[in-house]
Amino acid sequence: MLTQTHESGREKCHPYFPPSPSSPTLTVNSHDEFADGFTATITLLSLTEDDAARCTVRELEMRTPDGDAKIVWHLLFAGWPDFLVPEGADRAALLQLLALSQAKNAAHPESPRVVHCSAGVGRSGTFIALDWLLRELEEGSLDALDAADDPVAEIVDRLRCQRMMMVQGEQQFSFLYDVLREKWRERWRELHLGIDADAEGEDAGEGVNGEGEEGASVGAGMAEAQVQADDGGEGTS
Repeated sequence: MLTQTHESGREKCHPYFPPSPSSPTLTVNSHDEFADGFTATITLLSLTEDDAARCTVRELEMRTPDGDAKIVWHLLFAGWPDFLVPEGADRAALLQLLALSQAKNAAHPESPRVVHCSAGVGRSGTFIALDWLLRELEEGSLDALDAADDPVAEIVDRLRCQRMMMVQGEQQFSFLYDVLREKWRERWRELHLGIDADAEGEDAGEGVNGEGEEGASVGAGMAEAQVQADDGGEGTS
């Protein structure tokens, strides 16, 4: 969940989960609002704060009247303003959130992860695109890109074929390029120079400048793609 229930004095999302241990249960669809006969009870089993990921972690049990039960992990991220992008420590927290989301889903990969914000296009689209791009990067699928390849534009186009306006605005679009370029350079340094991503100091900084022709070429290619996207607005709608 990438939105707060209220932002700038407006309700952005109905609180569909138990808020705290003092109110641990919530009945879903008690008045059969959707006329489908479905109802369930959601019980809060645990609530913790993950400071590194800037999120509230809820372990929920959803149980239907016939006894079927399912555990749901709910992650409420606090570092992403509407229409904007996470900056500074919030950007690092978002990357931790991506890792936490993947880890919680690892035991049951057949269960889909559900991502939402308020409108369900800007922050949600950016999160989904970034999650996919970073997984592709980790698997090595982006190690040998041609100059004409633009994995960011490609995934945004694919998302928009399924839901319009996914990744909303130039700032969120550019954010994908910035994060992917940063993580690609970290991966290149680790693979080719033996510099760990967490290394600090001048030596690591000099390593970036001395990446070599291949690293400079791909880094420049991503920068050029971003400039083209900036010149044409979103460019993929």
